[in-house]
Order: sequence, then structure tokens, then C-alpha cells
Amino acid sequence: MTQKEAVMFLLESFGGDVMENIRSHKNRPNDADIWMWRVAECQAEKVLKLIRPFLKVKAAEADVAFEFRKGKHFSGGKKLTEDEFAVRERLYWEMRRLKRAHKTYNGEAKYG
Repeated sequence: MTQKEAVMFLLESFGGDVMENIRSHKNRPNDADIWMWRVAECQAEKVLKLIRPFLKVKAAEADVAFEFRKGKHFSGGKKLTEDEFAVRERLYWEMRRLKRAHKTYNGEAKYG
């Protein structure tokens, strides 16, 4: 996000941490700095559950995240079974497809 206030609202509301990614303005002086908010995986799930009813553009991506999280367990270092790996791979490609669906051929965001 380029709006610091929005990121700080997320931080105050849900915890986590905030990082500023200062862009190099040598070639593109009109680019704004980017602010990033992140939370741990369990907290991210809680936030998504709270905001899911309000999501329009990213609703399907949130649903894929829920499905991924539902199938995730802590295996104590054991390898994934073939079935678990197949599910994760399917969800990975579905998320990639959804993210690409929101872009036009020239890389600009497309909504609707």
C-alpha cells in the first residue's frame, strides 16, 4: 500500500508489524513509497475471517487461503504425503490463476 494511514490502522487493529519499502525514485520520481503490513499465519486467518463478508475482488483468493490453511498441519518435520502435496500444488496454481485474473494485458490492475 502507498497510504501509511491505512497500514497503521491495520497494525493498530490486528497487531503484526509494518515495514516501509522505500522505492528508488531515480527512474520514476512519481512512484510513492510502499508500506507493508504483515501478521503471522494464525492471525492472518483471523483477519481474513473478519473481513471475508466484505471482500468483492479478493473473495475467491481468501477462500483459497482458507482451504490451504484447513489442510495445513504441523507434521514435526515429516514429509508431505503425495495427496497433501497435490492439494497444496492445486491451491498454489488456483491462487496464481486468480491473481492473474485481476490484471489486464499491460499489467494494470483490473477490477470487476
